[in-house]
Amino acid sequence: MEIDPRYGFAATIAGSCHLVNVFEGWAADPKSEIAEGLRLLRLALGIDGNDYDALSALGWATAVFFNDYDTAREMVDGAVALNPNTAMAWELRGWTYQRAGQPEEAIRSFERAIRQSPLDPWLFSRFAGMGIAYIGLGRFDEAVVAAKNALQKNQTLGTAYHCLAAALAHLGRDAEAKYLNM
Repeated sequence: MEIDPRYGFAATIAGSCHLVNVFEGWAADPKSEIAEGLRLLRLALGIDGNDYDALSALGWATAVFFNDYDTAREMVDGAVALNPNTAMAWELRGWTYQRAGQPEEAIRSFERAIRQSPLDPWLFSRFAGMGIAYIGLGRFDEAVVAAKNALQKNQTLGTAYHCLAAALAHLGRDAEAKYLNM
């Protein structure tokens, strides 16, 4: 960004990193990290108002950090309307809709992201999101499958372990669920 302050993608990536730091619990000062992340995403959108990556990240952040689901859905829907071929925007749409209490729409978004980029290194996140959405719908067997798919792609994803343990517990498979939490 020092070399080219009008390079919006750099601002999008930097802003997203600040927000993920907070979301994952790694930030020493979450309030300032959120502010900086939002500033950078807004900067990216100021450079290019059609930046679907920045718009989808800002929508996700709006849902996660502010619980403003109407605005968040508008942003992620706008992002996929700008570019319906971006797997990451569909993934962030899925997480946003999941957070907003709409698991069916979240699943559709995650499925679309997976179809669009079946070898993507972020598949683990998409499968984990689907698993959580399946739990919300009471579809626990499908949640187990999705969580296991996530763990095949990334064995360190805590979200996938939580999803798997919850789904197994709902199925009465307490011994398996307990083993995961050890």
